[in-house]
Amino acid sequence: MKKLVEFEDMIIAFISALGWGIAYSVLKVYDQPEGICVLIALVTGIVINKLGIFVFYSKRMADNRRKKSFVILCLVLVFLLLTAVFEDLFFSSFWSDFITELLWNGVIVSCIGFVITTIVNMIKTYRIRLRHKDGSQGYVMSEKELEYIDDLKGSNKEINKKYDKALAVRTENGIFVGKRTGRVEEFLGIPYAKAPINELRWKPPVKPDPSDKVWEAYYFGNSPIQSDDRTVSLETYVQSEDCLTLNIWRNRKKTKNGKLRPVIMVVYGGDGTFGGGAEPLYGGGSFVKDFPDIIVVNFNYRLGIFGFLKISDIAEAEEYKDSVNLGIHDQLMALQWVHDNIRSFGGDPDNIMLAGDTIGAYCIEVLSTMKEANCLFKRAFLISPSHVDTDSISKLPRVSFKDLMKEFGADTMEDMLKVKTDELKKFMCDNADLYWYVPAYDDRIIKKRTDQAIKDGDSGDIKFIFGISDSETSSWITLGSEKNMYIWSNYTFTDMVKTTEGSKEIDKLLQIYEHYKDLGYPEKDAKKKSLEFWMYRYDAIKNCYILSEMRKSVRIFYWDVNSPVEMYGGNSLSAMGAFLGNDKSMEGLGYFVDRIIRSIYQYLIYNEIVKDEAKLEEGEIKGVESLEWQRFDGKDPSVLYINNKYMYMDKEIMKKEFDVVNKWAF
Repeated sequence: MKKLVEFEDMIIAFISALGWGIAYSVLKVYDQPEGICVLIALVTGIVINKLGIFVFYSKRMADNRRKKSFVILCLVLVFLLLTAVFEDLFFSSFWSDFITELLWNGVIVSCIGFVITTIVNMIKTYRIRLRHKDGSQGYVMSEKELEYIDDLKGSNKEINKKYDKALAVRTENGIFVGKRTGRVEEFLGIPYAKAPINELRWKPPVKPDPSDKVWEAYYFGNSPIQSDDRTVSLETYVQSEDCLTLNIWRNRKKTKNGKLRPVIMVVYGGDGTFGGGAEPLYGGGSFVKDFPDIIVVNFNYRLGIFGFLKISDIAEAEEYKDSVNLGIHDQLMALQWVHDNIRSFGGDPDNIMLAGDTIGAYCIEVLSTMKEANCLFKRAFLISPSHVDTDSISKLPRVSFKDLMKEFGADTMEDMLKVKTDELKKFMCDNADLYWYVPAYDDRIIKKRTDQAIKDGDSGDIKFIFGISDSETSSWITLGSEKNMYIWSNYTFTDMVKTTEGSKEIDKLLQIYEHYKDLGYPEKDAKKKSLEFWMYRYDAIKNCYILSEMRKSVRIFYWDVNSPVEMYGGNSLSAMGAFLGNDKSMEGLGYFVDRIIRSIYQYLIYNEIVKDEAKLEEGEIKGVESLEWQRFDGKDPSVLYINNKYMYMDKEIMKKEFDVVNKWAF
């Protein structure tokens, strides 16, 4: 897919050498000091090199070989003319310098660049392996990272004095003043709903009141309530039930003619029990720095016992009938706020893409089938969407609200509303292995399986991109340990089988499990592998086939970028981090992605957002040839294959999985 040295690189080296040779030789003829000759010749060579790159890799020239050929012909003629003019004066000196510089630019510099890149990657690999060792203990934050998180902590206050009006944006619920770091402007901790506390606990989000007050937008809002485990940085951030805030990143560069910018809105994963907008992996600063005409937004939604708790069998149950999917209600409210207010930040409310991983990706699938939501966004970018909308998941153990009331000695809902946040958090964390906190059928916003809803045309005109990771369960090691990974996979597998014994759905899971055992995998690995296929691939592939059959726009990629730590495979964390360009966060988690591969990956999705075609033109990235990411065709399926060296369309990499889904799903 990518080339180390393109033909254009040689031409640029040629004209750079020509500039160097002529400048140096002319100055020598006029008896200028050696240092002056070298310096001016060097500057001339660099300037011509930059101009050559600008010309040959410009979008206008990149896909037009006739123009390139014409420019090359002109350069040859200029070269011959200059040679004839200067031949009598300094022929030998000119050719000597020219050939030396051509050799230096065309061969030596390219080789040096390759060696430097290799050394940098080796150093990154060494540092990652040194930190993570064999990987069995997963990722644990360093003291330096904890200090960084502490530096981010703060509380946005009302402004009653002069402020930078260039960084002030008016919204429906206030004027928010952001901060600038280099080329990036960020607006952090903006409330998109009222605080879900006191009488609003376990109720859908409420739209904030209109306001003309001026507020700081310097600090992230509180993270949702979750564990204090140091395996995810935001879990060390300030937590509160008052967490319904969002964050916006934009480039300070103005767009031409005030053109509105497309918006990427990130929905974090984390199995419904952890995650948040303060997590650096989901930040948008790096992306908008590289792609100035895009705005990135992320936000918090409620988790665990505060976001996915079914309240029934009590007198007030009707009043709390939305409690089981509050996290999705929060997402809908955040999406509505962005749609209504993003124009003030320069964003285009008619060109919003929701991007998410695992449970976040599944939630986006749900939103895509809701009429009140799918009219608010245009694209869905889903990495390893969790398979949580089956009968098996819906019947998995959930907290009984009556039992919860007994735990806290409560007789009424009024008593439960008075229970302290920390006490509910402790119960949630102490019983993390007993209950599931994921979206479920409620006959309100989730009325049917997403595949059926998509088949019924409920997803409207949403355009889909699906990402399948090579080893999604490796994230269970990264965020826990090897031991925890096997505990979680065994627990998950056992619960699924136990609660839905005899159902058609679980029969498929058991068949996949037996398939892996027949391949020689030990029991614990067979459970892990079958769950990985069942939870993160089966539904995604099936939905791709359904969308393709309906002639909808759907693309799929296979993420095979593995960590230098052998135990960590390629997972959705690295795929999302690479897309947003958050290299430092990825390295902390044990990953790094080749810079050119990352750029191609980003540009393909960027072009889909901006140009409605996931296509890379030759020269759009220096030294990279053209690539078209074809739409998924169920009759002749191919995927975009990505590893740390190559990227290309492939029909074989997922053929067996396509065959399995076709056999069992339809």
